[in-house]
Amino acid sequence: MTEDGKKGNEKEEKKGEETEFVIGPHSPYSLHPSDASGVTITTIKFNGKNYNLWEKAIRMALKADNKLGFINGTVTKAIEITSGRW
Repeated sequence: MTEDGKKGNEKEEKKGEETEFVIGPHSPYSLHPSDASGVTITTIKFNGKNYNLWEKAIRMALKADNKLGFINGTVTKAIEITSGRW
């Protein structure tokens, strides 16, 4: 965590009177084009008996993508953007 309380490379930049929230490439909120819902992150399939192996594979894959914090609770809720630009 940085001294201003933000994680990763998240920062607010002021442009004129608008404030723009920028997400850096090392932020857990950053998405890469390969981060799609249909992408296989591990070849280990959970079959009801191999939980320990499956859990280890999932945790390693999420850690490699900097997304493990979403399941272990270390990533806090993102700020809400209230700009009318959306």
